[in-house]
Amino acid sequence: MRVVPGCLACLGVVRLLLLMGLWFAAGCYRWSVLPQGVVERPLDLQVGKLLQHYTLLSPSPPLPQPIRRPAVVVLHSGFDGDESSAAELGRRLASQGVTVVLPAYRGEVRKLDGKRSEGEIEFCHGEVHDALAAVAWLRQQPGIDPHRVGAIGASHGGCIALVLGERDPQLRALVTLSAPVAAEPLLRYLQERPAETFFYNGILGEQLTSYIKGSPDELPQAYRDRSPLFQVERLKMPILIIHGTADSIVPVAQSCFLAQALRATGRTVSVTTLDSAGRPTQDVVSPCTPPLPTSNRPSAATTPKTAPRTELLFLEQQNHIYGTKPRKAAHERALQFLLTELFEPTPQAAPQ
Repeated sequence: MRVVPGCLACLGVVRLLLLMGLWFAAGCYRWSVLPQGVVERPLDLQVGKLLQHYTLLSPSPPLPQPIRRPAVVVLHSGFDGDESSAAELGRRLASQGVTVVLPAYRGEVRKLDGKRSEGEIEFCHGEVHDALAAVAWLRQQPGIDPHRVGAIGASHGGCIALVLGERDPQLRALVTLSAPVAAEPLLRYLQERPAETFFYNGILGEQLTSYIKGSPDELPQAYRDRSPLFQVERLKMPILIIHGTADSIVPVAQSCFLAQALRATGRTVSVTTLDSAGRPTQDVVSPCTPPLPTSNRPSAATTPKTAPRTELLFLEQQNHIYGTKPRKAAHERALQFLLTELFEPTPQAAPQ
């Protein structure tokens, strides 16, 4: 089945209905209610020729100098602007003493005030430059510890987070949720199953080719540039990978690819599975082919410095939008992972 131009209006309606359904499935989010001790304000940065809009979430009151806080860039899913799940994660991090920047990617609307970032959606490409600008800005702030900056991203935001980590190996920690890591296999998957997810897969496939300006056959390098899988050796920070085993939009194979590539660089990957109630299962049944081992002991030559902490968390029977209990459990794991890594003592440089 191929999505033809004459059907685009109908598909737009389908997409709207799907997004509304996903919004209700994820639960209503009260944008006007901030946690106590969190301040929210707009942040605008010039990235090249484009003015980009972000939301800054700051713990309040500020710490006395010279104490500095950690910071995290929270990268939202999809293409419609900073959404509720990212805002919720950002606000929870801020309530734990972390300064947060939440971007509205180029061409998208900032929910805080309705302003649209300049440029157009590029899918995991120009958006990385905007994330890099956010990290650079954070490191320049007097109240931020430049050595304690991390990133978390879901879906499209997970891809951005991974490329960000490859271009900035000084990131302290990285978390992805249902992230695409190989653009061409993702597009092929969507094109082969256009009717899945209430026809959203076909719509998303058309969107991706539109954002990238062509097909993999026409622009192979453009698809490779949007595929963090091919440069995982540049990822030097601890990583937590989260994915639902029944994801019909970004298949779990994408995170399997990532974990296998990280293991090939010598990293140890620990594997955990949560059931539909968000509880750890007794036996880890890996959906990866070939299956990933539940643990992989490092060789004697491997040390924590050369093999950063790497965890893979499967959400059993969960689609791209997680159920309430698995989502809560996944978010708790993600927050715990980030907070642990960000508040660990900063490694001291070896004496010269």
